[in-house]
Amino acid sequence: MAAARWAALRPALEGFVHDARNPLHALMLQLECLRVGPGVTGRRAADMRAQLDRLRGLLESLGDVALPPEAAAGRGPGLEVRAARAMGLLGWALNRRRIRCVRMLEPQLHVACRDREALEFLVGQALWHGPSAVRDGGQLELTVELRGGDACLEVAAEPCREAVGPVLPAFEAAARRLGGDAGRDAGRTWLRLPAGRGA
Repeated sequence: MAAARWAALRPALEGFVHDARNPLHALMLQLECLRVGPGVTGRRAADMRAQLDRLRGLLESLGDVALPPEAAAGRGPGLEVRAARAMGLLGWALNRRRIRCVRMLEPQLHVACRDREALEFLVGQALWHGPSAVRDGGQLELTVELRGGDACLEVAAEPCREAVGPVLPAFEAAARRLGGDAGRDAGRTWLRLPAGRGA
């Protein structure tokens, strides 16, 4: 059982190590600037805070995946928390491109899913497709709400780039495996999953 758990956890750990290098490197550069510069500017402090928030989000995501199933059963974060956290990881990039994010998140909205890794992947994919669809200086609208018996997440870009690529096939396939669906059209990326007890 330990070997099977490690096999499932290893991709998340590898992804974390890869993603954590960027904010750590950015923080090291900022600290070096502070060491030789005249002081802390408002923008530099904001950049450092954004990188720290990004690291905190990565650690929280990894913690959800690493918890034993019996410890996390029935009390994982709702879809709105997962979506807000994933958007937080993009905060630094959005700030640099002057992209505004508007959030409309229904609280305590859980998904009928026990596969935490698959759920984190789906939420991450839905959010990460958003910035590629919006122009610099534009706006992303993040919506999480209950529609019928489904938990729905939608990211809409305004204004939308003229050419928007397709979503990864694995994104759509993972949503179907969990009893839902996902897709992208123009500047909108969406995810729909059965609502229910938290993952």
